[in-house]
Amino acid sequence: AERTYRWIAQLGRLDTARLSEGGREARAVLLWDLEQSLGWHRHYWLDFPLGPYSSVLSALTRRLGAASLASPADLDGYLELLAASAPYIDQITTKLRGQIERNILYPREEILSVSGYLSAVLAEPAEQFLPGSKRLSHLDQPAVDRFAVRSGKIIAEAIVPALQRLSDFLRQSYMPKASDDVGLWRFSDGPDYYRFLLGARLSRDIDPAETHEAALQTVAEADRDLAELRREIGFTGSAEAFHAELLNGARWKAANVEDVAARFRSALAKLQPRLPRFFSSPPSRPFDVAPQAAELESLLTNGYYQRPTKHDPRGIYVFN
Repeated sequence: AERTYRWIAQLGRLDTARLSEGGREARAVLLWDLEQSLGWHRHYWLDFPLGPYSSVLSALTRRLGAASLASPADLDGYLELLAASAPYIDQITTKLRGQIERNILYPREEILSVSGYLSAVLAEPAEQFLPGSKRLSHLDQPAVDRFAVRSGKIIAEAIVPALQRLSDFLRQSYMPKASDDVGLWRFSDGPDYYRFLLGARLSRDIDPAETHEAALQTVAEADRDLAELRREIGFTGSAEAFHAELLNGARWKAANVEDVAARFRSALAKLQPRLPRFFSSPPSRPFDVAPQAAELESLLTNGYYQRPTKHDPRGIYVFN
């Protein structure tokens, strides 16, 4: 935090009149990002480290998944990351313990989902923490064999025990104290944290009441659009009957995961020729869709974008 304050002060001393338009924009963006980082620091104890879209455990496995494995030296670097994973996981447990001490507990339902995810990871830790054989296929087999022995030892002797400590803590210490209530309003600084999150997600300071009103207007617009759709397709029943039809009618539902992916890809194929109309620089990387991993289905409601990596150049929308 002290370093961030110093950077903010240095940016504040810049003579903006001597900066180009791009320089002024860059300064404004940097100031925003630095102030947001201070907000995360200020609200450290209110942030649940295993949230479905912001899990620091998922951040760890993504970091491992993006690590370069181009040479035998990279294998040593990967092993260093792997060795640092157990202390990192223990830090999660430490933060959860601190949240309990401050009476900051997230809903029981969310803890149940996280516990299920941890159980799945503990059942197959190599799936989450080790690279697949395809990522290692260009390396000499003796180097790969040595890597397998050393990485297996780290997982068995350090990572799995750390994960088990985290899982046990959630079930034995956190879960009994958790409640069924939801919402940041339950915490003393919850309203302030909620406003901070709105700004962080929307990239501007905004009044929560304004956001709520905008959401109500969006719902009203959706209701009007659905009413028009019912007229267009000749549906004569009520709005409630139409909603039931959308939930249960075979016409509107994909038969399986492959059908969902096929519908997404069909929409992408129709959209792609139109991209130059809306973007001066259409995406240069290939893109695709993929289903969410089974162990995360109960944690994530919405889909999310998975950035391209050295090992997979596609940008992927992961759907649930």
